Amino acid sequence: MDILFLLYNNSKNLEFEAKIKNKEKNHKLQIQFNLKNNVTESVAGDLYSNIIRVHNPEYRLMDNMPPKDREEVKLNTYPMQKYVWAQDFGIFTKGIPEYETYKNTISIPLMRSIGLISTPKNPARFCPAGPPLEIPEAQEIKEINLKFMISVCDKEKTEEIFKNYLENYVVKA
Repeated sequence: MDILFLLYNNSKNLEFEAKIKNKEKNHKLQIQFNLKNNVTESVAGDLYSNIIRVHNPEYRLMDNMPPKDREEVKLNTYPMQKYVWAQDFGIFTKGIPEYETYKNTISIPLMRSIGLISTPKNPARFCPAGPPLEIPEAQEIKEINLKFMISVCDKEKTEEIFKNYLENYVVKA
């Protein structure tokens, strides 16, 4: 994996360009950012608005398995479409659809390699969500290129920073 860090003069933003040559199956690679305090609240940019989420920083999925009868275990992973913000720290993406919180960390996946959707062996579910479906292409055995940015900002400026990020940084097709 190669990561290029871009830091411009007088900028509060650090841009990343990651190139991953995935050769492995059934794994997840993520980058984790440690914040000053425990993450008790986050704001995620959705298609049309911001979603405010309250977190229990001590909750960990693995500590709550196996699930009780007919119950699905709560997750530490949440959807996002544009960015996630917590404690004056933002992660801005284009195409990374989720983030994870635990204690004082926010993580985003750089890649997720799976071959089976709705596996019967999922320890977080009492029963599968549906029939197991093999998806060999989802193993992502290829080169993956990602771009994202972190910023030290306040909550009110996240939309402005994201718009600037898209206009000035993300390569347009």
